[in-house]
Amino acid sequence: MYEYKRKKRLQYNNRWMQVSRRLKRIHKMHPNTAVHTSEPINLTEAASSSEIESSDNDISSFEAESNQEYGLGSEIDDLHMNLTDIHDVLSNSQSEEENDDHDNHHSLVYPQNLLIQWVNKNGVTHNAVDELLKILRQMGIDYLPKTARTLISSERYIETQQKSGMKYVYFGLKEELLKNISRYPKATIKGLRQLLLSCNIDGLPIFRSKNDALWPVLCAVMNIKPLKVFPVVLMYGRSKPSDLNFLYDFISDMDDLLLHGIQYGNRIINIKLQCVICDAPAKAMVKSIKLFSGYYGCDKCEQKGTWMGKMTYPEVTNLTIRTDTRFRNQSNSQHHHGKSPFCDLNIDLIAAFPIDYMHQVCLGVMKRLLVTWIRKNTFKLCSRQISEISARLVSIKDFVPNIFARKPRGLEEIDRWKATEYRQFLLYTGKLVLKGILPQEMYDHFLTLSVGISFLVSPTCMSLKYGKYAHDLLLNFVSRCGDLYGKDFLVYNVHSLIHLTADAEEHGTLDSCSAFPFENYLHQLKKMVRSSKNPIVQITKRIKEAENTMIYKTSPDNKISHKFPNNVYSLPGYNCCEVLRTVHSRRSEENYFIVRVYPFQSPIFTSPCDSRIFGAFNVNPRKDFLKKVSSINTSTRGMLIKKTESTYIFLSILHDL
Repeated sequence: MYEYKRKKRLQYNNRWMQVSRRLKRIHKMHPNTAVHTSEPINLTEAASSSEIESSDNDISSFEAESNQEYGLGSEIDDLHMNLTDIHDVLSNSQSEEENDDHDNHHSLVYPQNLLIQWVNKNGVTHNAVDELLKILRQMGIDYLPKTARTLISSERYIETQQKSGMKYVYFGLKEELLKNISRYPKATIKGLRQLLLSCNIDGLPIFRSKNDALWPVLCAVMNIKPLKVFPVVLMYGRSKPSDLNFLYDFISDMDDLLLHGIQYGNRIINIKLQCVICDAPAKAMVKSIKLFSGYYGCDKCEQKGTWMGKMTYPEVTNLTIRTDTRFRNQSNSQHHHGKSPFCDLNIDLIAAFPIDYMHQVCLGVMKRLLVTWIRKNTFKLCSRQISEISARLVSIKDFVPNIFARKPRGLEEIDRWKATEYRQFLLYTGKLVLKGILPQEMYDHFLTLSVGISFLVSPTCMSLKYGKYAHDLLLNFVSRCGDLYGKDFLVYNVHSLIHLTADAEEHGTLDSCSAFPFENYLHQLKKMVRSSKNPIVQITKRIKEAENTMIYKTSPDNKISHKFPNNVYSLPGYNCCEVLRTVHSRRSEENYFIVRVYPFQSPIFTSPCDSRIFGAFNVNPRKDFLKKVSSINTSTRGMLIKKTESTYIFLSILHDL
């Protein structure tokens, strides 16, 4: 009899602990719900409604015998009351989630997941998170885990392979693409019939003291905004892969997607590879072709280069343009090293590899021009002129809005300028600070480059068919380079300007096929490395840790700034405005804006074209007036430079924000 009672008591205790643990998990998920247990709540698993039903069934199954033998009726009633309260909480939260576009990510509203988001967003180290968790638990928030690894579900082991002489991790193209599109609201994906993919292959040095580099294969869906980059392949090792074997997993998955599309829910979405974006050395590697320093190094035409201490391409007209068929047949055998893995895909191997204007125009041609003006003896400006240009650049700093990653700085720091600074000079500030200092012939020559690239960057100008005129301007720029700066100035980057318009027309604008978003993501990958021990594993862990808390918001940021210089927009009729304040109308229950309008005065220049075409003009501050407008187009942002008391200069923002 004693053994029977002891056995029954142990059975009851086990059943009680099972129910108690489930209730603790529910309390962790809904901390405002009262759950009475005899032990502290320190579990980290999440509870679901199915667990509540299971708990209810468990209680019901032993309620009768426990009540009869041990007199536990009141405790069982308490459990039932708690379960009823929890059912109400869950049903209320579920009804609210049905109206939420992000219903798949509703768990993010809970404190623990908000903490995970904060850790991933700011790249907080595990040691710092461990200390924070210790403090929070001492303050009474004892349902949080003790370590960062448990909090963010960090994987303990990452498997790596050896390919192309480097450590290799493959995430899977299909899996990562599905994860990426599932982070957008359902309404955004609902009407899509095709996804336009772009990929980027480039090397990234991680440490200054080593030659080792990270070689990722990155992808992005180009026809969904905001554009988000995600990794497919990670490679880490010596500065360059020994062969192209690291591409075959990616090529195989891409080929399958191009043929069959991707299953998303109950429908198939077609996939198109829009472009492969690489700088010139990486493009030569993945296409197995001669580098730009070779005699047949241009990947767009079959011109034979001329050696002048460096490889130059002096011909401007009557060029034989490469085609996909001639490339696959290797008709120009001196251009090829071998067969590229991309030949296995059904893509145009010429059009699908566009010229990257970030590397070849901003870091290439624009930097070459500036260095020529300030350092090359034959064309060098005097120190006073260089100082004047630098002073003008610095004086514009206060008028540059925060949509630019960097403010202008002087030419004495040109060796540390980034690609965005060269783009800013080329499209916006250069035409202002060089005027009256650079010799007129050189200034006019620079304007042909600046205006031509402005047309190819602006979606409005491209939609108005200014591509042909932009091509003529760039052709004129290249043809005059030899006369102004010498024949050795006509290197590959300068020659590529001839082919730039064709790529812009093929893909929409230059920003649709540029490396800017991929370079930004490469910078994020570099920040994930916290020590020199196995960097590829560190990066892989950080990527996987952040996956569960990523949500993409497709709605634009409608918050209009009232603070100069971030409150400048353009209005129809060649007017620009400053937004002064937002007013809520009680009658219509809508907001409207009070703006200061500056009427159009004159174009900044009329040669090689009227600057008003791409939104650059002088405005008259003495004739400004206040106006009430019902809406502001957030895509028409601009820069208002207060040159003098009687003249302000307005520049429309052309590049993709």
